[in-house]
Amino acid sequence: MSRRVQFLAFTSFLTWCTIEKLHADFSLVCPPDVTISCREDYLHDLNVYGKAYTLHNGNVQYIHDCKTVIEIDDCGAGTIKRVWGVENPENWEWLLCTQVITVSNAGAFLYRDIDWPPAIVLESCDPEADLKSLPEPYDAPQWSRTRCAKPMVSYRDTRYAVNPGCIKLLREWKVLDWCQYDPVEFPGRGLFTYTQVIKLIQNSDTTKLQCARDTTLVNDRNCDSLFVRLEPAKLLTGCGIYHDISNTSSHALDSSADATGYYPNGLHLIPFYAEFACGTISRCTTRLEIKNGIRPTPYCLDGVVAVLMPQDTNGDGINDDGMAEIWASDLDRGSWHKCTGQQLRFSFSSDPTDRSRIFTCPDVGEQEVEIWVFDENGNSDLCKTRIEIQNNDPTIPDCDPGFSGNWRQLKGESMIEYYGFGGQDNKWNSKSEIPRFGVKGHSELSAGIFPEANKELEVGEPHILSHVGVCTMRIPVKAAEGRPVYAQAWSPDGRLLATSGQVPANAEFELELNLPDNHALFFLVVGDCNRRVVRKLAITD
Repeated sequence: MSRRVQFLAFTSFLTWCTIEKLHADFSLVCPPDVTISCREDYLHDLNVYGKAYTLHNGNVQYIHDCKTVIEIDDCGAGTIKRVWGVENPENWEWLLCTQVITVSNAGAFLYRDIDWPPAIVLESCDPEADLKSLPEPYDAPQWSRTRCAKPMVSYRDTRYAVNPGCIKLLREWKVLDWCQYDPVEFPGRGLFTYTQVIKLIQNSDTTKLQCARDTTLVNDRNCDSLFVRLEPAKLLTGCGIYHDISNTSSHALDSSADATGYYPNGLHLIPFYAEFACGTISRCTTRLEIKNGIRPTPYCLDGVVAVLMPQDTNGDGINDDGMAEIWASDLDRGSWHKCTGQQLRFSFSSDPTDRSRIFTCPDVGEQEVEIWVFDENGNSDLCKTRIEIQNNDPTIPDCDPGFSGNWRQLKGESMIEYYGFGGQDNKWNSKSEIPRFGVKGHSELSAGIFPEANKELEVGEPHILSHVGVCTMRIPVKAAEGRPVYAQAWSPDGRLLATSGQVPANAEFELELNLPDNHALFFLVVGDCNRRVVRKLAITD
């Protein structure tokens, strides 16, 4: 008679096991076969996977001892066989049963078990050297669970360079679990990949873009432009890093760090840019000013005569002073500039605002002046000329001592006293020079050699005898040692108006002058053989 025994075993799934008994009263029951992961701590206690027992007349007795055969490879996969044996007490037959525990390494090492190296930016003078000694965790993938797995790692770098100082490196990591990888049976299992991004940037702790120094040049060659050679801009760094310097001047020969080129006259701001360290920009600007250095060409009028005009400053109807205002531009005779379009300005000195001068009574006579010509750029040049300041109006008081008289009187002042020749050099021995506007006939008074010099010659005040059509005057003259004298009247422009011929010494003589102008100005020359006296006279109403 046989009997069937059934029991329920729990592993990772439900299994019904039926053990056939040869003898109805005694049977040996084994735990079912199971499959476990190699990551489990299975060797600690195999009984967790079940124990064999005997069933005898309804009584259960567990068997604690068994034979264990472990066949696990170096990847942690294999089988564990547990063999129990017992003797049947009814017939002394030896009974055996075996449990097979299959140890699997499938899924023992997964993607989530890997700590991949994060992205990193290497920014230094030599990022390539830093790449060779990366610190953790940037240097390689890390993992902590390697039981029943044999992970191996490799990588391949792919470089993308913007320039030698800016590189993006893609480091493709591959981790292969030797225990899982089977490209034939299970393609793709046990192979894990990841791409790490590494940026290599050349940079320095100290960087400064140094431009060409600010420059001011004078263009005295032409009116257009000037070839200017500038120093190249430089990037100053603590170490040699890759960089690119450019300029944006439209006048430079190229857009490099050297902005040399042809620059027109004027002010130029030349921008420079240095790009380094993957797009970092440093800027600086050079100030270049080219001034037009071509000076104007001055031409001046010479010998301009200006007459003092009477001034009634207090409005009482009586002249108080004499004045002549002259502008520097009045003495321009066609000054010009090589560069067209230049507006010229004129002044009496290096000060461009000194554009006019006021001449008064103390300035009567010849005045030497400078006429400065300025262009729009401040360039200047000058010419020298003379202005004759004349007082032809005896109504101006205290202007000329010779012009102070009443109705129909003639007053004059001694201007120059000429002495005769001395020695054999036949040169004037005079106290002062003859004014240029004065008597042009002085040479007619200087003929001959006069050994006796410095003799007195007294000329009294002339008196008008009549003034009808012509002016008749009496001039008292006294000459030393009874020498004969003569008198002449000259106009300011050098015309001989009248002459007396020789007159005995110590005598008064009359001189007729054809002076139709009631304010006539003339020069009276009286002389003997040693001395001449020149007086500036005017006839007043």
